[in-house]
Amino acid sequence: MTFLGAEAFAGCTSLISLEIGNSVPTVSSSFINRCSSLHSLVLPSSVTKIGEYAFNNCSLRTLVIPNSVKSIGRNAFNACNELTTISFMGTRAEWDAIAKSSAAIADSVVVECLDMDL
Repeated sequence: MTFLGAEAFAGCTSLISLEIGNSVPTVSSSFINRCSSLHSLVLPSSVTKIGEYAFNNCSLRTLVIPNSVKSIGRNAFNACNELTTISFMGTRAEWDAIAKSSAAIADSVVVECLDMDL
């Protein structure tokens, strides 16, 4: 599978685990919107883009983002009140180079890079 459309898992309140194949390049808009049981997720190295509201109103606590990601859409983590940590599998310089909208990630979220924490 190479494409998972917008709202692919929206409203899946019983979803507790998800494995995204290593051929998916985009986490689409509202991808896991309102998934209240999914607490952690590892994105594969094929992902280059995280869409707007991709993880809107979900209960993710931790997320692993590969250094292949080049853009994070507006409000990608909107209302993810339990999200405390993003582990970025690259350096701080690579993280800073990602195109991020102003409201992509809440200030309270700690971003851990391979070379340091932000």
